[in-house]
This record gives sequence, C-alpha cells and structure tokens, in this order.
Amino acid sequence: MDADEREARRVLAPLRESASGQDGPGVSVAAAMAAGRRRIRMRRAIGASVAAAAVAVIVPAVVLTRAGDPPGNVIPVAQPAEGRTAETPATGEPGTSPAAEEPGATPSPSLSTTPPPELFQPGSRPATVGSAGGFTPESDVTHRDRQRVTLRLDTPRADDRGDAIIEIYPGDQIPPTLAEVLPAAPGAPVTKAPPVHEGAAYWLDEPVLRPGATELAWQWKPGAWAVVSVTGTRADRDNVHRVAQSVLPS
Repeated sequence: MDADEREARRVLAPLRESASGQDGPGVSVAAAMAAGRRRIRMRRAIGASVAAAAVAVIVPAVVLTRAGDPPGNVIPVAQPAEGRTAETPATGEPGTSPAAEEPGATPSPSLSTTPPPELFQPGSRPATVGSAGGFTPESDVTHRDRQRVTLRLDTPRADDRGDAIIEIYPGDQIPPTLAEVLPAAPGAPVTKAPPVHEGAAYWLDEPVLRPGATELAWQWKPGAWAVVSVTGTRADRDNVHRVAQSVLPS
C-alpha cells in the first residue's frame, strides 16, 4: 500500500463508519478512495505551482542585488594606488608574495644587481676647459658618452700649425681603443707621465684619437678618464701636459 492509498483510507474512514450504519447500498468505498486520490494529486499540483512562482519572484531580486551596489557586508576592491600594482598580495606588503612568507620558500632573484653606468646629460658641461699651451677652446659639445672640446691656436705665428682635441669620459665609460692601451694589463703601450691635478696620467705610445698626434690620458676625476690629442708645431709633451692641466671638473 503506497502513501496515497494510506492517506485516502484515513480521509474516508468516517465515510466507511457512516455507511456501515445505513440500510441500502450505502457509499462505494472504491469510488471514495479514487476521489480522495484525485484531491491529493490536485493539492500537490497546486503546491508545485506556488513554489515555482516563488522562485520566479526571488531570482530577479537576486540578480538586481548583484547588479546594483554591493551589500553592506561586502568590501569593494579598491583601485591600486599610484606606485603600487593590483597584484599586491593579501599580506599588505608590496613586492612580496604569499610564497615568500612560507618557511623554506626561495626568493625570486633580482633582475639585475649591476648599477647603471654613469652617463653625461647631453648639452651639459661636466668639465671646463681653459686656454693653455697656446690653444684656446673653439667648440664644446657634450654627448651621453663623452664631452668633446676642440681647440685652435690662440695667437698663431707664421710657421705655426696644428690643433688640439680633448675628450672627457664619464666614469667607467671609455672607448674600446683607449681601454686596450691603458695600463690595465702588463705590456700596455703607455709611459707613466706626471700627474694632472693629482690624477694618474700616461703618455699613449700608440695614439687612440688621431694617428701621429701626441696624446696624454689622465684621470680628470676619480674613476673617470680624459684624453688630450695635439698635432702640429706645439705637440711637444710639456705643452700637451699644460693643455691637460686646463681641464677642471665643473
């Protein structure tokens, strides 16, 4: 006997008791049970319809809540502040990750540990060059990797000729041709010269700027080099050394 039949018998029990006390045919129990089953199925159908209608009302309300402002117990995600990224982890410390907080975690290697090279600002004047040794500055141009000053004879005589060039380099930035001859290795083609303003100086036995010129390399400031190249009638070493002494840091 299923649940429907038990419910029908319970509902129709008074009818059966009433029918047992009457003369004549009385009430048909089978017909009453069938009628009871129909009423039960009708109540279940009505209940299902009511539940479906309730769901249809609730779903739009939920959608409207999600599409509108967040409820009071939800913290909106803040936009990343200037200088920080959206990937800032939950620890609150920028630049760290949860993995870095775990014991035994291996930190990510740095992209570079080499400091950037020192360079000049184009158009600036890292060093000043004065007149000396019979030469005076004619042009002065600064690039990122060098300051180049050309000098002409200031009071040329009838038999004078020649000119001078001075190249000044930022720290650790020298042309490869100069790096090959500076006394970084034994046997370099240089000769020690008197210091220039206490900076180490070397005569370049093999010129690096111009063939046939008399050239002197010296440290115009700690860790930075300069070269003077002189040609013509005033290219003796004493005079070239005087031209180098006209260079001073700005």
